Amino acid sequence: MKLSTLKLQLLVLVACCLLLVASSTEGAEASLFLSPGSGEYQIGSTFLVRVKVNSNGAPINAAKAKILFPRGLLEVKSVSKTDSIFTFWPEEPIFSNSRGEVNFQGGVPAPGFTGVGTIFAINFRAKKVGQAKVSFSEAAVLAADGRGTDILAFIQGATFSITEVPPEIVEAPAPPKISSPTHPKENLWYQNPDPKFQWKVSPDIIGVSYKFDQSPFSIPGAVSEEVVSSKSYEGVEDGSWYFHLRIQNKAGWSRTSHYKVQIDTTPPHPFDVVIDNQGDSTNPRPFLYFETEDDLSGISHYEIKIGEGDTFSLVRAQTSPFQLPHQAPGSYKILVKAIDRAGNFREAATLLNVESILIPKILIYPETYIAGEEVFYVEGTALSNVTVIIFFKRNDKLIKKWEVGSDENGIWLFSTDELFKSGNYTISARSKDERGAISDSSPEYQVKVILGGISIGPWIFTYRTLFLILIILTALIMAIIIYLILSKKRKVEKETREAADSLKKTFNDLKKKITKRIERLDFRPGLSPKEKIIRDELIEILERSEKIVRKEIEDIEKELE
Repeated sequence: MKLSTLKLQLLVLVACCLLLVASSTEGAEASLFLSPGSGEYQIGSTFLVRVKVNSNGAPINAAKAKILFPRGLLEVKSVSKTDSIFTFWPEEPIFSNSRGEVNFQGGVPAPGFTGVGTIFAINFRAKKVGQAKVSFSEAAVLAADGRGTDILAFIQGATFSITEVPPEIVEAPAPPKISSPTHPKENLWYQNPDPKFQWKVSPDIIGVSYKFDQSPFSIPGAVSEEVVSSKSYEGVEDGSWYFHLRIQNKAGWSRTSHYKVQIDTTPPHPFDVVIDNQGDSTNPRPFLYFETEDDLSGISHYEIKIGEGDTFSLVRAQTSPFQLPHQAPGSYKILVKAIDRAGNFREAATLLNVESILIPKILIYPETYIAGEEVFYVEGTALSNVTVIIFFKRNDKLIKKWEVGSDENGIWLFSTDELFKSGNYTISARSKDERGAISDSSPEYQVKVILGGISIGPWIFTYRTLFLILIILTALIMAIIIYLILSKKRKVEKETREAADSLKKTFNDLKKKITKRIERLDFRPGLSPKEKIIRDELIEILERSEKIVRKEIEDIEKELE
């Protein structure tokens, strides 16, 4: 009896618990809704819509639904589970733009979720004008009651207004900027008769109107020719021309732009060149007379070429007459070119003859010149009071040039004691008067140069200079040797003997060369008194130097013993 009573009490307790749970979910009413529920968006814009749930105080552990949207007005760009109340997904949120639907099924473990929360979010893009209604289908919200009771009582979709993008406020385009690859600068003249013009055309341009004439202020018509960004013309006549252009967009036509081109294909008028030597055929700077006109662009400058010389340029103010630079005697072709501002030109030529003034004569010159022992002396005649230019050459290469003046009687003379290397040379002369007129060259005369000394590369030394250098060098070497002997006799004994031997050998070689030179003077017939004095001086200097060197070497040898 007691056992039956206990079982009965347990059954009543379980029944009461079940009735209590049933009573807690029986009155629950959950809801699904979209946030925001409405809005206005322009075509092409995107916006976020959240799928949300409200449990109305009852714990829930799952929800599912199919969300429908008009595929012609909207499309889903993406879905996001960020900040979702669900943590597991039997069916992830997926979308199909071709069917116009989004499906999901998710849940959360015990004890479930209570309150208002976001399940996931949908990112829509507006496609077309209209009222886009988004709704739920096949939806359910399950209570966390152990039985999965569907407590969804209310669903709310959303309606969005899709509108056109408001039109921009459009103004008429700015005047176009014109350029020309063939005539890039409006203020210059060109030979090219085929101008080309170009400008930029933006995507909003719907019309282009242009005109090409010789009026600077023409305005093209309000009818579009064609929407192009360049225009070319061929064979345009000479003169100043203007290209006029305006462009059109939806708001209207721009103001007109103008571009000037200047075309000149005609050369200047023919002309002559006249030479005026003022009645003097030797005039080195005659005058040239020349001038011409150009009908369109005008004369820019003249170019003059004299013979094979360089071309030089003259502005118009330097002409008529133009005095030539100094010209040497001879015949020259004078070519004058007149160039207009477009680069067209006209040429004229003439022949210039400049005669030589009186050629100077060389009357006295040395057929043999002993450099370092004699004076180089030249004498001759020329016009009175002129400059005589003396040219001294070797193998047609100018070695020296001297200038002297002639006296009232035309006599001129020149002397120098300069040193030259041994060899065969030529001497000639030309005259130059106070006007700068130059004569032709005199005949060339041969001069044999014998160097009374030694040449070392570019340097030339006379024997007297060499003796002096030798004495100084000997004294210097002796001083060094004596110093070394006194300070470090044992260490430098070998080097001192070698230096003494070298000095002895160098002096002996030099002595042989000088002795040969003295012997050559002795065998030369008819020595002048001056040459005999030089020979005697050489013998005396050589003997004196030999005594000094011998004594110094003997002193060194005594010190080394």
